[in-house]
Amino acid sequence: ILIGECYLMIAGEWDMAPGNVASLAGMVWGALIVHTQLAYWLCFVIALMVGVIFGAFTGGVCNRFGVPAWMASYAVMQICTTFTYLINDGKAIPLREHAPIKWLGQADLLGTGLTPAVIIMLVLIGIGAFILRYTQFGRNLYLIGGNREAAYNVGLNVNLYRMACFIICGVMSALAGLLFASRSASAQINACGLCAFNGIAGTMISSGSLAGGRGNLIMAAIGVFLIVSLQNGLYMMGVSVFYQYM
Repeated sequence: ILIGECYLMIAGEWDMAPGNVASLAGMVWGALIVHTQLAYWLCFVIALMVGVIFGAFTGGVCNRFGVPAWMASYAVMQICTTFTYLINDGKAIPLREHAPIKWLGQADLLGTGLTPAVIIMLVLIGIGAFILRYTQFGRNLYLIGGNREAAYNVGLNVNLYRMACFIICGVMSALAGLLFASRSASAQINACGLCAFNGIAGTMISSGSLAGGRGNLIMAAIGVFLIVSLQNGLYMMGVSVFYQYM
C-alpha cells in the first residue's frame, strides 16, 4: 500500500481507499476459493483485478469530471466497504483448510524466518524505487507533482500518468489484502483499515509532500517500519489496545 501511496503523492495526488480495496480483494479471494471450483491461482488473479478496477475507476472519475482525488477515493472507500460486507453477510471467511493459501503468508523460506510475503514486499519496494529514480516514467512523476502546468507545456499526458498511478495503487492495495488473508488464513472485512493513512504518514515522515514533486520510496518504507515498530513495541510492553491508537 505504501508503494501506491508514494507514487500518488509524488504526482501530487493521494488515495483514501487502499485499506478498503485490500479488504475487498481478500474477501473476493476467500469467497471464490470457498464457493467455486476455480484454481487457487485463478482466484488470486481475479481478486487482484479488484485493485485494477477500482484504481481505474478513481483515476477515471478524477480525469473525466475533475473531481478531487480525496473525494473520488472517499466514494470508492464507501463502495468497497459495502461490497466487503455484502460478500459474506459481514462475516470473515476462514481459509485454514486451504493449505496453498497459507503458503504466501506463513511459509518459512529455507529456515530464514522470512515468508514469501516479506520477499514480495522487499522486491516490489526495490522495483518501485528503481522506477522512480532511473526511468523516464519516474522522473516525469516528479515533474508532474512539482509543476503540473510545466508538465502540460512539455507535452506530458498528465491524465494518463495520474491514471497509471491510481491503478498501481489499486493493484498494490489488492495484493496487500491477499497477502494479509494468506498470513491470517482468513478473509476479514476490515483487514487493512488504517493502512492507507500509515502509507501517507510514512511518505510524509520521509520528506514527502502533499503538494507533490517530492518523495523517496526507500525512505518512505523506513518511515512505515518506524510506525509499525512502534505499534509492535506497544504490544510487547502490554499496553492496552485502547491506548495504542493515541
